[in-house]
Amino acid sequence: MRNRLPKRYRAGLTLVELMIALIGSSVLLVGLSSSIFVALKASDPAVTDAARIAEATAVLNEIKNDLRYCSSCSSLTSSSISFVTPDRDQNGADEWLFYTWSRKKGDPVYRTCFGKLPVAVLNDVDNLSFELVRQNGRVTAVLISLELDSVSNGHFSTSVEVLNRP
Repeated sequence: MRNRLPKRYRAGLTLVELMIALIGSSVLLVGLSSSIFVALKASDPAVTDAARIAEATAVLNEIKNDLRYCSSCSSLTSSSISFVTPDRDQNGADEWLFYTWSRKKGDPVYRTCFGKLPVAVLNDVDNLSFELVRQNGRVTAVLISLELDSVSNGHFSTSVEVLNRP
C-alpha cells in the first residue's frame, strides 16, 4: 500500500521557485566578486606609490652607474644625455649610451645602448632633466632631476660624480 499525500502537501520546490533562487544567488555572487576585485585592485603593489618610488630609484641608480664611468659626454639637452663609457662587454669597443625623454608629460624615459633599439626604462614621467657640473672647464658631475606627478613626493634628484672626468 502506497501512502500518497494529497498534491498540496507534497514537499519540494517548483521549477519557478528554483529559477528565482538561482537568479538571486547569481546576482549576489556577481556583487561579491566585483567588490573583491575592487579591493584587490586597490591593494595592488604594482600601482602603489612605494612601487613607483622603488622603480624610479632603480632607474636613477642605473643612470648613475652608467654615467659614473663615462669617458665623454657627446650631447646634452635638458631632457636627454648621450655619452661614451669604456668597453664593458669585452668586445674591444667603447659603449655609447643615450637616455632621453620626449618632454611630454606622461611619456617614458628611454635608454638606448650599444646601437640597439630604445627600451623604455620608466613610464609615466612628468619631468626629467640633466645638467653638467664643471670645475676648471672639466665635467666633474652630472645632476639628474626626475619627477613623477602620479606619486606623492615624486621628485627625485641626484648627483653623479664622473670618475673618468671627460
